[in-house]
Amino acid sequence: MNILKKNNGIRALANITGGGITENLPRIFNSKNIIAEIDTNKWKKGEIFNWLQDQGNISDSEMLKTFNCGIGMTLIVDPKETKNILNLLESFGEEGMLIGKILESTNQDKLVTYK
Repeated sequence: MNILKKNNGIRALANITGGGITENLPRIFNSKNIIAEIDTNKWKKGEIFNWLQDQGNISDSEMLKTFNCGIGMTLIVDPKETKNILNLLESFGEEGMLIGKILESTNQDKLVTYK
């Protein structure tokens, strides 16, 4: 809440629990013409997720849909405020990272893509 009070560049928040990024992030889209492009190389997936994937023989796409894979909350921010918000997060003892971007798209087959 302190971050919201100190910066108006945050456009939306999505809690990433069951459904992972794949299902939770699109719930905050206010337009039918946008998608999220997420770079899975931007964060270290915890060993528990590697173990679950190996033990359950679970595909990468299913892991990202079913589990959070280490991402607990996503903030959609004004691109001009990204650095300021990351600094604010750090000042409050939180670890923030840029993991993707919102893009305009008329292709609504996949609202979240991974690279």
